[in-house]
Amino acid sequence: MMPDALLHRHVSAAVARHGGIVPAIRAIAAELAPRERRPWVAIADALARGDVAAGATAAAADPACWMPLFSTPAGDPRLLGRIVAAAAGPPVATPRGWLPLVVPLTLVALAFGLLGALAFGFTPLLEEVFTELNMELPPLTQRMLGTAAFIRGIWKPLLLGVGLVIAGWGLTCWWIRRGPAVAAAYTRHLARLVESGVPQDEAVELAAWAVGVPPVSPARPRRPLSHAAVAALAHEPAVAGGLLDAVAECHALRVAGTSFAAGSLWSTLAFGVVLLTVGLYLIGILLPLINLIRQFS
Repeated sequence: MMPDALLHRHVSAAVARHGGIVPAIRAIAAELAPRERRPWVAIADALARGDVAAGATAAAADPACWMPLFSTPAGDPRLLGRIVAAAAGPPVATPRGWLPLVVPLTLVALAFGLLGALAFGFTPLLEEVFTELNMELPPLTQRMLGTAAFIRGIWKPLLLGVGLVIAGWGLTCWWIRRGPAVAAAYTRHLARLVESGVPQDEAVELAAWAVGVPPVSPARPRRPLSHAAVAALAHEPAVAGGLLDAVAECHALRVAGTSFAAGSLWSTLAFGVVLLTVGLYLIGILLPLINLIRQFS
């Protein structure tokens, strides 16, 4: 949690420095979707009124939107470009954790649909045939029939499916919040803050606050503050800013690969589970039929 005094101080400085950017912010906000527009309208209103309290409230709700104002000196022509970049980019503090789960969850849903169709439509007919013929069923077939009865008690597999979705969602979001996308955004914020002359301890705290992670100490670096970023902080602000940009670019280059890896991992696991479950179910159905054919042949 960002200390109120630190937040008010930086908001107050931003209000004093950047009042003239209000028309440009309103023009940018007008081009955004309603949900994405709100934080920028709040920024424009706070700057126009010189209202530090309203600005602090808005900054606490949408910290990443305020980073260009905190990290850009008065009169710097780069401010508008930074605001446009922040407005056009995706919200880093709420990464799209559902993306890597689309394929595996689709596979799981299809598996449940197929098993449900077999359990409710095909298996009861087989059970009648097996009973009329008084067949001795293999253990796998017995388990298959038990599984079909389990599926017909619909709340149990439904509860299992919900648990798998929640666990998969939670693990994926946990991984993404510690992944390279957040590290890249954090390091970029840190570069701009350090370069503009914000004290290092405050810059580290503000950057963590902007991406929604707990503050990290350079004395004990951990994600999203890398050892390379800590090494960059040992230089003068202008040099440190450039080095941190390079570190952020390295993190950014890993984003596509790691997102693909996460999706591939979950997809492979889901495919394996689906293939094993459906395969065993079908084998359990076929075994007694094969034995029956052998008896009549």
